[in-house]
Amino acid sequence: MRSGCNTNPHLIRIIDFVLEGIMDFDKYKNKLPYPDRENFERIDFGKIGIRTERFAAKDFLSSIRAVPELRDESVVKALARDMTSKEIMETLSKYGFMCRSSFDQINYDLAVEKYYDHSRELQKLFEADLLVECGVDDIPAHLTEPFLSMALDEAKSYGHNGIACKFSLLMQAAAPLIDAYRASRVSAV
Repeated sequence: MRSGCNTNPHLIRIIDFVLEGIMDFDKYKNKLPYPDRENFERIDFGKIGIRTERFAAKDFLSSIRAVPELRDESVVKALARDMTSKEIMETLSKYGFMCRSSFDQINYDLAVEKYYDHSRELQKLFEADLLVECGVDDIPAHLTEPFLSMALDEAKSYGHNGIACKFSLLMQAAAPLIDAYRASRVSAV
């Protein structure tokens, strides 16, 4: 027996309809990785006689090895792949390089915004598909929105599956109202 769901056989059939894969809940998951702050850290460094360089802290070792005039510098051998930005800068300083770290806040914020925009798009897609799957996509939003909001508020901790279950139950409970709305709409035409 499912916990949190009604035991009415008709409702169980509706819940099974939602839970048994008619809706592919996986397609509503944000598969974009959340932006890693480390990807936006930069290290600027230079030495008299060598041009100033700016590399991402995350790929610093491979980037510094790719510069022909730095490849043979002893500092390259002193750097290790698992060093933090602070450790890299300390090592550069020990070998006579001037350096500073910076954080690309603008591009980081844009990446975070892109991540959340994508999440919102997926949520809207889920809600639209849920209305279709429950057969109420022809009902105006101002009538279905309160039920959808209630399902989201009460079942969001259970994920899309829980929201779909809750919304299905609410739509079943509201079936007489939905039928009355449809009948009034048909008779008005």
